[in-house]
Amino acid sequence: MKSGTTAAVCADLQWPRHPSGAHILNAVVITSALSAINSDIFGAGRILFGLSQQGHAPKSFGRISRHGVPWMTVVLMGGILLVGVVLNAVIPRTCSS
Repeated sequence: MKSGTTAAVCADLQWPRHPSGAHILNAVVITSALSAINSDIFGAGRILFGLSQQGHAPKSFGRISRHGVPWMTVVLMGGILLVGVVLNAVIPRTCSS
């Protein structure tokens, strides 16, 4: 195995004792990341909705769907997330540690 091509934890889990351990760990990490993204989108959306109701954010953030979802804030947070993903793909990593 080349040095620096695999995370240390994944490399430790790939040895004969746990041949699928790295895949399990990756699934756990991806599930955790998706859960955090979901929480951020809807949590921040509700905060913006509340600020809009109090007059501290634009009134457009106070719009809700017929199901009671503040859709404008969810769209905004999804857009911000998408910008972050694009920037992560476009801007190369500069850290060499």
